Amino acid sequence: MARRAGTVLAGGAAVCAALVLAAGALLAFSECGRELLRGAALRKLGRAVDGTVRLGALRVVSWRTVEARDVAFEDRDGRPVLGAALLRASFAPLDLVRGRLVFRGVELNRPAVDLRQGADGRWNVARLFRSSPDTARARRRLLVDLRDVRVTAGALSVQPAGGARPLRFVGVNLDLRRLRAAHPDSAAVIAEVRNVSLRIEDPAVRVKRGYGHVVVDGDSAAVRLDVLELPGSVLSLRALVRGGPSPTYAFAANAERFRFEDIAGLSPKLPRDGGGTMALRGARAADGTGSWDIRAADVSTGESRVRGRVLLGVGGSRGTVIEAMDVTASPLDLAVVAPWLGALPLRGLVAGHASGSGALSALDVDANLTFTDAAVPGRPMSTVIGRGRLALGGSGQVAFHGFALSRTDLSLATVERIAPAVNLHGRLALSGTLDGP
Repeated sequence: MARRAGTVLAGGAAVCAALVLAAGALLAFSECGRELLRGAALRKLGRAVDGTVRLGALRVVSWRTVEARDVAFEDRDGRPVLGAALLRASFAPLDLVRGRLVFRGVELNRPAVDLRQGADGRWNVARLFRSSPDTARARRRLLVDLRDVRVTAGALSVQPAGGARPLRFVGVNLDLRRLRAAHPDSAAVIAEVRNVSLRIEDPAVRVKRGYGHVVVDGDSAAVRLDVLELPGSVLSLRALVRGGPSPTYAFAANAERFRFEDIAGLSPKLPRDGGGTMALRGARAADGTGSWDIRAADVSTGESRVRGRVLLGVGGSRGTVIEAMDVTASPLDLAVVAPWLGALPLRGLVAGHASGSGALSALDVDANLTFTDAAVPGRPMSTVIGRGRLALGGSGQVAFHGFALSRTDLSLATVERIAPAVNLHGRLALSGTLDGP
């Protein structure tokens, strides 16, 4: 009898479970059910977001997969932060019951992200998700974790604090292993990037492929891209940017190969053709001073080819300072470096080796160079082997300070361009020490 009763109870429970599942299915896949689920989702997200959540439509694709259209997250001031035309994701119901927003197989079509940094250095996306209302976990954030994320035709705008204009990325296609947007024990946003392709509007740069990690934590952003491929360039990149009233940055890029055409939009001082290989490091301190370190360079543009290293200091009281220089030119057109060094009194090609250091007004140089003067008819050549101090710039003159010449063969027409008081013709062979303009 007891066994028969147990069988009846078990059968009854199974029938009840089946009826509940059937009712749940009818509810989830019906129009009424979808509206109920949409309302529940908005209430849940509303508790997690410090702002407004908008949801155009919600459709249950399967027991573990939902599809949402016209999703938008706005901050408390009504400014858009995140949005997407279509969002599709799978989830474990137990995670939602536990208050964990964990989604897998996330697909985002035409998402738009507007990142803005406040005066306190914090980004709006870090403030978007509010602390948990659970008093036992006061001020602890909810877990918002997306796995296997695919983004198509996205748009991203990044506006640092104090920036003149935002940096805009369009045509963003992303394959993310993980995007952790919020965590109970951390304010950091972490993205593990399997692949990215995009286009930057201004400066004009196109990225064909890249993968690595990005971490945004408070007023800082750390980027590590093991591969970054542009149309004609392949490099790796490490960067750390800190915001606030006095923003700073530090980066290191190793270019296996690069073309100036790919990065010409970064600065009007860069050439528009050519390329090569190099390791580049740059930094900016809170006081506005900075440095540019070009190592293991082998770069060509036009008639120029330069190999070696140059370390520049910028922004200090002495202006641009060559901290270290060891280069070989074969040759170098002075027009290539004029945008960086300022107006030069000569125009032409320099070939040979030079090393040195110092401010442009007091540059210690050891040189073995040949100069072809493009500003003089016949393009005469001059050879200089010596060491000493040069003063460049100012009124467009070159001044010598204890510059010892061991062997020199000069075109006097070129000398006249540097020192107009010299009104002679022919050539001059000499050795000795030069002082003065």
